[in-house]
Amino acid sequence: MILRGQHVHALSSGRLTEALQTAEQFAEVAYSSGQNEFQIGAQHNLSQVNLVLGNPLAAVAEGEKGIALFNEEDQSIDGWAGGAPIVQCYVWSAAAAACIGDNQRSRDYAAAALRLSEQTGQDFSRVHCYALLCIQAIIRRDISSALELSEQANRICEKYNIRQWGAWARMAQRWAGAQQTQAPAPLAEFKDAFESYRNLGVRLCEPFFLGLLADVYLLAGETVEGLAAVEQALKATYQTGEKWFVAELSRLEGRLIGAGANEDSKRIVVSLRKGIEVATTQEANLFALRCAIDLARLGGSAELPPESQELL
Repeated sequence: MILRGQHVHALSSGRLTEALQTAEQFAEVAYSSGQNEFQIGAQHNLSQVNLVLGNPLAAVAEGEKGIALFNEEDQSIDGWAGGAPIVQCYVWSAAAAACIGDNQRSRDYAAAALRLSEQTGQDFSRVHCYALLCIQAIIRRDISSALELSEQANRICEKYNIRQWGAWARMAQRWAGAQQTQAPAPLAEFKDAFESYRNLGVRLCEPFFLGLLADVYLLAGETVEGLAAVEQALKATYQTGEKWFVAELSRLEGRLIGAGANEDSKRIVVSLRKGIEVATTQEANLFALRCAIDLARLGGSAELPPESQELL
């Protein structure tokens, strides 16, 4: 369990190279022990860290190894504090499947995670699942699911004063509310939740949440502030190595430039082509497709690489 604690601390602190190393070390110990629950937990660790490093295909594969180890008929789903390992395998596989554009598999895994988290009968398992599945819903831009999950997580966090997941859920809720009404969310509330999250010393998904902030700024028409949020997110990406959201950040950058007072089509194309390049390298087909669509709408479809033309 010492290795598990080291992994969690490295991951939450943004030391992702160390997080991958400890995940691999934990897997060696887990498989040597012969204990099924530890093995499933090892696969959860590997799925999670591979996704945030920008390798969604590996994240799905590692999560599915954990899923294959679980026999629901004769195995307990009670796990470590914060959630049963099998639930986390489904959660991170759902998010990774969304990135690669496998919508059905993503939806199926999310449904399985929710069902199993309810079976634990533990609020802490539920809130962990609800908060993390907000990522999957936001990736897919499933606004109603993101809003419902964040509201459910918020209720539990308020009951127990859970600060990390509470801040996480409030950011997701503010973003989803703004997308649902197509009106700017209270930016002060979003920024307050983000600062609360960062003040805990947690850096996991920092570029992702800064991207959501940039998206909210875009709705508010505050493009200068939105571009600053994207710049901050990219800086955090290079500091931590959390690369999975870079393509979406590039797409947001292009949209913010296009919505600004000094629209620069060349800069927009550069941003969108960067997003396509990163997403194609990561095999994150959903993000590549979104960038390609934006570029095609701009009239730059002739400049699309062959892979993106096939996606379109």
